[in-house]
Parts: sequence; C-alpha cells; structure tokens
Amino acid sequence: YVALVQSAREAMFQRMGGAAHELATLLETSNRVRETLARGVTTDPAILRALEIGAGRDTATTLAAARTALERMSMPIDSQRPVELWSLDGRRVAYIGPDVREAVRRRDRPEVTGLPVPREGLEILSPSDSMQMGSFYQAADGRLYYWTVIPVLHETRRLGYIAHQRRISSTVQAVRSRR
Repeated sequence: YVALVQSAREAMFQRMGGAAHELATLLETSNRVRETLARGVTTDPAILRALEIGAGRDTATTLAAARTALERMSMPIDSQRPVELWSLDGRRVAYIGPDVREAVRRRDRPEVTGLPVPREGLEILSPSDSMQMGSFYQAADGRLYYWTVIPVLHETRRLGYIAHQRRISSTVQAVRSRR
C-alpha cells in the first residue's frame, strides 16, 4: 500500500511539474508577443498626449484617441478584459473593456512601494522600463487572473503605465491533453 501511495504521489508531482512548465511556456510566449504589441501602443501620440494633459484637463477628443490606441492591445481572445491607461500619480486616464473601477484595491500599507496602478497582484512590482506580470489572483467569479503592466516612456521620462487584465483559461483541447 505504501509503495502504491508513493507511486501515485510521484506521478502527481510529475504531472504538476509538467503542467507548471507548460503554463510558464505559454505565458512567456504570449507575453513576448503582447509586449511587442504594447510597445507600439505606448509610443502612440494619443497615449502620450492623454498622459501629458494632466488631471482635470482631459478633452473628449484626446481621451477618445487614447481609447482607440488602447484597443490595439486587445486581442479577440481577451477582448472582454480591461486595458487601462494610468498616470504616475495613480489616476486612471482612459480605459477600454469592462469598467473595473470598483475593483481598485486600497493601499492599506503605505510602506509598500510599487506602481501607482492600484490593482490586485501588482503590489510586488516596482517601476521598470519593461513589461511586468503581476501575481495571479482568484476573483469572485472563481477564475484566475493577472495584470500585465508596461510603462509609457517619452524619451527617458516615464509618463505613466498601461495595465491589461488577463485571465488564465484553457481550451477544451488543452484540458483533454493534460488528463
């Protein structure tokens, strides 16, 4: 009996290791493609204008142009996930997709430094010049999500960030192949 339990345990760990490796490979490939796509959006003049205008002076035309630019980051597979433009002072400037404003997490721990993008799973990130992936978190709907964040830079000056919520999901074919 002990040998049978040990064998089942080893098989389970091997499957878990394989699944973890497969997930890491998929995320790495997907994020590499998305970073290339996002770089083009971060340099879009409409995005730069929206961040440079400042609080309280947003014009409808500027925000509409910024939303149009953000739409280039949304792919059909995740078109129902929000993409948001955030200023350095923590103000959401523009977004596309569902309005998840009510899901903004409060900064209960002011000693935690990080990005001025108040979203679940981003507490671990710090300012960077490249795209970063936040921690996985489970939402109220039971699904697993994470955010990717890429800085908007103009020359060497950081103007803000673009955050994109992503969902971990599998196709039926992928689930069957793991069984």
